[in-house]
Amino acid sequence: MKSYFKKAGNVLYNQSKIKSIFLGCAFLALIGVVEYITGYEVNVSFLYLLPISIFCWNINLQAGIFISILCSATSVFSNHMSGLMYSNTPILLWNIVSMAIFFVIFAYAITIAKDIYHDEKSLARQDALTGIANRNAFIEMGGLELERCKRYEHPITVAYIDCDNFKTINDTLGHQTGDMLLQVVADTLKNNVRTSDIVSRIGGDEFAVIMPETEEVPSGIAFKKIQNALLHNMLKNKWDVTFSIGIATFESPPKSLDELISKADTLMYDVKKNGKNMIRHETFETEDRILKLF
Repeated sequence: MKSYFKKAGNVLYNQSKIKSIFLGCAFLALIGVVEYITGYEVNVSFLYLLPISIFCWNINLQAGIFISILCSATSVFSNHMSGLMYSNTPILLWNIVSMAIFFVIFAYAITIAKDIYHDEKSLARQDALTGIANRNAFIEMGGLELERCKRYEHPITVAYIDCDNFKTINDTLGHQTGDMLLQVVADTLKNNVRTSDIVSRIGGDEFAVIMPETEEVPSGIAFKKIQNALLHNMLKNKWDVTFSIGIATFESPPKSLDELISKADTLMYDVKKNGKNMIRHETFETEDRILKLF
């Protein structure tokens, strides 16, 4: 999950970096003009915190330090141009340095706040027990992948996995063993999918996997391997647990993530009703694709 968000974050970062530079510099120039027009008797230097915030939040601390120094120099220069006279050069330099120090401290504070925010946001997307994506992250990332597959008309596969007899493990061996079992399932899923696939714990003993750009045959082969790996790890730990797996492949993506999830969920419950410990895999065509074929 971390690698997925890292890739998504890098894309967003690259897209917004240049915009942030232009926006921050535009605010810097505008505030400098305002400070010149209002004169040195009216203190508007606090407005420079805005471009510093933009640089620190959207780029990095180094950029924030650079703009902080530039802001302090701009402020002193604007006041000087509006009529503020200095008795000697050291006073001018002191004003620049002292203001720069204040702005740099503010830049550090903004950066720390940003790091805390992103850490909390990451934890909010992460299942606390298994470390994989939780339901909220699954919905978020699944929506992004669905839109991408729609844009390029690529297939997409989603699977729902339910742990058969998990309640019996909790009741007979205790919740600590049950938690360990869920962790083993999560690790097994992570270790047997591609880095581009999305593995998540939907809740309780249910897991889901999204395989972007994956058709019926390769996804079927992949999940047979996953099922064997899961059963092997259950047997190794002497846990009497099997897996009901429902897999839905769309040759062209459906209109909504709910439709995609609903198909896989229904297939998984069909397996549970008909003996468990099986895979049911179906391929679906959207109405738009059917119309295109005709």
